Amino acid sequence: MDDVESIQRRQAREAIESGRMPRKHPDCVCSGPGVGALCSVCGVPIQKAETEFEVQFTRNTPPIPELHHVHPRCHAMWELMRRMPKQ
Repeated sequence: MDDVESIQRRQAREAIESGRMPRKHPDCVCSGPGVGALCSVCGVPIQKAETEFEVQFTRNTPPIPELHHVHPRCHAMWELMRRMPKQ
């Protein structure tokens, strides 16, 4: 594993452990051009020239969407880390 990948894994794990990103499966994932929002995993803005994933979760009471903007690679690392058993 290269240094960049280990950093991204750590960032994804920290996003889950801190509660910035849920561990559960998202209700919806959409992609499109970046809107300048901060990535919920790495904290770096997603530029308009980049692709971003908008990850949506629905809170139950009342049903309110919770949206997270993430880089594609950050999304992949988050998916990997959220599926790993809790340590």
